[in-house]
Amino acid sequence: MIKLGMVEEEPLSIQLNKDSEEILHNQVWQGEKKTYSSEFLFIKGKVGGEEKGQVFADLIIQREYDPSIHTFKELERLVNILRIDVFPNFRRKGLGTKMMEKLEGIAQKFGASRIEGIVYASKIKETPGLLNFYRKNGFKIERKWQQGYKYKVIKLLQN
Repeated sequence: MIKLGMVEEEPLSIQLNKDSEEILHNQVWQGEKKTYSSEFLFIKGKVGGEEKGQVFADLIIQREYDPSIHTFKELERLVNILRIDVFPNFRRKGLGTKMMEKLEGIAQKFGASRIEGIVYASKIKETPGLLNFYRKNGFKIERKWQQGYKYKVIKLLQN
């Protein structure tokens, strides 16, 4: 048993879905001959065997064509967070942080230079503590204005 917040809960587990696990070990897409490759990643946060949270992200490889050697050279690897969700009754109890720790470990194994994402003002209204959650997990927040407020969250990684 672990303690999440003030409530005694069943064991907590963070896992990749089967497809995401296979993607991390698949060298074919990582060696593609194009300027941009990405694969979808899905992390589940479970408490007592039941899914209570999720992280959806893209693993991205950016390349450029180098005509002097007639091939593509890799410029950067990064992870783009598409969405993070934790059931309301399980927020502020450590589940989101555990999923982000798993994502960061995956990003480092993948060789990513950073993890980033976009948070829209509408999502902040639904989840008021979201920007603080990102800050607490080591992300810098940049405010942008484009057809409504949005924020870019960025965490640089050491490789």
